[in-house]
Amino acid sequence: MFGVCTRCLPWLCSLRTLLIASLLIRLMLACGLQWYLDQQGDRDFLIAGDAAGYWELAQDIAGGKPYEVHEPPRQIHRMPGFPVMLSVPISLFGSSYLMARLWLALIGTIAVYLCYRLALELADVPTAISSGWLVGLHPVLTGFSVVLLSETCFAAALLASLWGFHRLQITPQSYSFAILAGVLAALATYMRPVWLLFPLIWGVYQLVVNQNRLLVWRNLLLVLLGLGAGLAPWVYRNYQVSDQLVVTTLWGGPSLYDGLSLHATGESDMRFFDRDGLSATMSEYEVDQEYRNRAWQFVADHPVRTLQLAGQKAVRFWRPWPAAEEVSFPLLAGFIGVLNLGLFFCAVAALWKFRREGTLLFFTFSPIIYFAVIHLLFVGSMRYRLPAEYPLMILVAVLCSKCLFCKKICGDVAGDEKCS
Repeated sequence: MFGVCTRCLPWLCSLRTLLIASLLIRLMLACGLQWYLDQQGDRDFLIAGDAAGYWELAQDIAGGKPYEVHEPPRQIHRMPGFPVMLSVPISLFGSSYLMARLWLALIGTIAVYLCYRLALELADVPTAISSGWLVGLHPVLTGFSVVLLSETCFAAALLASLWGFHRLQITPQSYSFAILAGVLAALATYMRPVWLLFPLIWGVYQLVVNQNRLLVWRNLLLVLLGLGAGLAPWVYRNYQVSDQLVVTTLWGGPSLYDGLSLHATGESDMRFFDRDGLSATMSEYEVDQEYRNRAWQFVADHPVRTLQLAGQKAVRFWRPWPAAEEVSFPLLAGFIGVLNLGLFFCAVAALWKFRREGTLLFFTFSPIIYFAVIHLLFVGSMRYRLPAEYPLMILVAVLCSKCLFCKKICGDVAGDEKCS
């Protein structure tokens, strides 16, 4: 696309070196994090709340038990994608946190490769290698690879989904790529329900840039068919346990109310759920609907406060440094903040420089904007930004390979590939 290469040492330009280094770093971090938590006594998780729930669901899957968590049981509380991924090491090695972290280190390395592949589609080999090193060495992305949370698995599925949409864009006549794009979008939705609407955003973008509207509508229909087919087993299961057609989860209502209520601050605080005790007298579906109604009623009654909360959530979402108590050691938080500020500056510079490259910007920049808008309604956190930083690093890598380095690259690149 840009035809620009960088001059670098041959071993740095090898895909094999990139993946081995990324894996080794993550394996060491997995062992280091587990050792650190073991020293804390009875502490099993770095960020306990969500991780404990995911772990319990993964154990249920591995043990062939009903997919439910908490008491009274919540059967449609979480999408099953990440618990299924966690159930693999549990099935093979038992309830070993270390083996689960090592498994997630491998998934994190796969995410690095998928970032490389998407960058190769969007630009060229040097950009792909550069983006791979950016996500492979980024301390936050690397660290979260071994935390028992869904961010990294979602990032890998998100990158695969973006790859599918890009393949369809460059081969729009292909029925198979249209269906595949929908199935890959379903895979990402299994990891996080927030991805459910992205195929529609892709469809709107295609209607803007593609003059063949009939072809766009046909492909969007096929994408939605693939998405529906991929999610059908989950929707059917949900109907079996709730007598309701639930496409994602029944936790959206409480999550929405967490961000839109009188007690909301922009930060997650779900203590109201136990305090209200609605689950004692309502079904899981009724609880979800009740909190949705309360949240939208709050918006109608307090429009100014809703806007104030949106600003607070935006600040939390875009904040360069971590805020969670578990990772906000002053020196580490400062280092991450400075690094992120530099990367954000490069991303903004690239956004301006390549403002006419619509395809590049859509596939690298739109996911993080999409998440930012969604979390103006829910709660804001740096965590929710992380999966979208993987494609964003491709944009940074394009700027680096085009503007900051030399024209050629030395040595072997991506195995047998060479660049000139």
